[in-house]
Amino acid sequence: LGELGLVQFRDLNPDASAFQRNFVNEVKRTDDMHRTLRYFNDQIQHVERYKPSAFRYVNLDDEEDSELQAPQLDSLDSLQAYFEELELELRQIEESQKVLDQNFYELTEMKHVLQQSNAMFERTPNSEGDENYGSLGHLAGIIDREKIFSFEKLLWRVTRGNLFFRHSEVPVDVFCPDKNEYREKNVFLLFYQGQNTKNRMERLCSAFSAGLYPCPKNATERQDLLSDIETRITELRTVLDKSSNRQCKLLGDVYLYGNQWKDFITKEKAIYHCMNMFEYDVGRQCLIAEGWCPTEELPTVQRALSVGTDRARAAVPSVLSVLSTTRERPTYQKTNDFTNAFQEIVDMYGIARYQEVNPGVFTIITFPFLFGVMFGDVGHGTLLLLGALALIGLWKFVKQPSETLQNALDVKWLILLMSLFSVYCGFMYNECFSLPMSLFSTNWTYGPVIVPDQLANQVDPEYVYPFGVDPLWLGSKNSLDYYNSLKMKMSVTFGVVQMTLGICLSFLNYRFFKDTKRIFCEFIPQLLFLWSVFGYMCFLIFLKWTIIWDDASRAPRILNLLTEMILSPWALSEKFTMFYGQHFIQVVLILIAAVCVPWMLLAKPLLIMRQRKQRATTVMITSIPLSRVDEDGKEIDDDNEYPELEYEEEHGGGSNDHEPDEISEVFIHQGIHTIEFVLGCISNTASYLRLWALSLAHSELSEVFWERVFLAGLQSQSAIIIFCAWSVWAVLTVGVLMGMESLSAFLHALRLHWVEFQNKFYQGDGYKFTPFSFYAVLHAEEEVI
Repeated sequence: LGELGLVQFRDLNPDASAFQRNFVNEVKRTDDMHRTLRYFNDQIQHVERYKPSAFRYVNLDDEEDSELQAPQLDSLDSLQAYFEELELELRQIEESQKVLDQNFYELTEMKHVLQQSNAMFERTPNSEGDENYGSLGHLAGIIDREKIFSFEKLLWRVTRGNLFFRHSEVPVDVFCPDKNEYREKNVFLLFYQGQNTKNRMERLCSAFSAGLYPCPKNATERQDLLSDIETRITELRTVLDKSSNRQCKLLGDVYLYGNQWKDFITKEKAIYHCMNMFEYDVGRQCLIAEGWCPTEELPTVQRALSVGTDRARAAVPSVLSVLSTTRERPTYQKTNDFTNAFQEIVDMYGIARYQEVNPGVFTIITFPFLFGVMFGDVGHGTLLLLGALALIGLWKFVKQPSETLQNALDVKWLILLMSLFSVYCGFMYNECFSLPMSLFSTNWTYGPVIVPDQLANQVDPEYVYPFGVDPLWLGSKNSLDYYNSLKMKMSVTFGVVQMTLGICLSFLNYRFFKDTKRIFCEFIPQLLFLWSVFGYMCFLIFLKWTIIWDDASRAPRILNLLTEMILSPWALSEKFTMFYGQHFIQVVLILIAAVCVPWMLLAKPLLIMRQRKQRATTVMITSIPLSRVDEDGKEIDDDNEYPELEYEEEHGGGSNDHEPDEISEVFIHQGIHTIEFVLGCISNTASYLRLWALSLAHSELSEVFWERVFLAGLQSQSAIIIFCAWSVWAVLTVGVLMGMESLSAFLHALRLHWVEFQNKFYQGDGYKFTPFSFYAVLHAEEEVI
């Protein structure tokens, strides 16, 4: 089941603590094995730090001399026994190595002291004298080079200058086992007079962690002692090499199979953690588990249980039974590498309620399209497209990406669609780095001499530019007015269409859950209200575009027309007349909108009151329990073992969708929803104007960067200045437009989907289907068990 990842188990012991579970000892055992394995890995890293090639030629095919054999991954007990034996021997080797390393360190320091002291004795007067007869005594030792000057100063202060001090640098660094690093050392030689001075200097040496070693004054004795020390160092090095080889040999299995063992232990721990959620039946001596599984995968789960029973050679087979329940079901959305990023956008808002419409399917197109409307530019879209293609190339060739790169690769298809729609909208706007593109012949021309405020002449009144905006508009004096009008009306139209889609998707939810009450009381009036006002506005926008006005200044403004339509519905000014029968249609639409408000406000509460009276009447006449009477006042069929399940599924599939108990609460609840929808239609429609605002800001910034930076550099006719201007323009384009503007467009598209689109139909109060899966356990960023 862990390999399949198709079953989400439910905790049947919610009141039991972690230490009261049935398999707490097994979980502790796996934790101990994880700790042991981390100890093994630390030992491997320690060996590789000083012997990088220690495990390069590890070959475990020839294990005749190996006392410990790597166990097969078939039993946690055998692996634990192997770990315990291996850890015991490794710790013994580690302890002995610490003693040997310390001895080797002391012998090495003593060797350097004897080697460096010869030259210092030769330069010291009366060094061959006898201490018992009033000559100078001496101390020889070694200290860190960084402490030598502070050490010397304190010696002079302690002895008040009554000493003779010599020191010399050790030519090679000395490995210090306590610090676990190589240190620079200096050998020193102290000559003193008096026992008290010697005691004070010894305490000072101890404070500075300086090692003191015997050093005879006689050169012959020093040479004999040096030879003895070198012999002992050679023997000790041989012992250390054998100990290190033994350690490498023991760690060879861990080096080769450590990752497999770690995965095996992690899986075993996940299994015991999962089994701790099961209920133990004392009478039948078996474990009882409850969980969720996709209906279509039930045969696969049954086959997996049969295979597990056969492999375990169990006398009693595992039994799978499908239960009816009133519990809220988890939501399982099937995704792949392409759709996962779009589904994550929806899931960040909230997990879909069980079996409600998933907006992730529509987000695949609507999200990148709205982004393209705000980021529409052929040049910038092409740069974004190159980035998406680079991510796809890395996805194909990079086998083990880092965490940061993996996060970027997860959204590669999202960025690809965003870039394609940006290029498409850029062709519609006819903009490439804020410059127009003459893909087709323009329909406007100027005279041979262009003067200020000159109007362009239309070449052919019947000619229509084949695709997008005529390029001459972008360079005209009134281009901003033209683009503002175009993008503003286009944004409102897109908004009304997407909000209509959201309301239609709510109809699919009501129909699926057989909630006819909400279809009649919410879907129909909401759709009529939206289209009687804002749908009519979109109709006027398209109608105004189709009319050829002799005097464009006399064309009615749509907002003023709608304002008069609402404030003065019984009259229509001549300046706002656009088609025959307009006044009658507007009066009808206003009446429809006015009727829809009390329809949404009162119809549902009144219908609920009527249904409750019918149920109460049925209970009084037939003496049937209230729980066995449906909304229509009829007795629930006896064949249905779980009537509550049927009732809940018909009303949204969960307890979160039930009506308030008090009828006053029903009226208040419905009133809030009605006010929210009516005001939301206005605010949400206005919110889609961000498409126009972001597109305008993007275009104007691009134009400013081009004219004020790059063109200013081109006018200088200096290669250096042109290159500098191009560099600044490129940095601003990539940093501001490709970085900040793309992020801004992404966030605004996210808001339009979450607030303006999804709130029309999407509850988002479910919880995600998280099955017991080895893949999720092994690849989680944090420990999930």
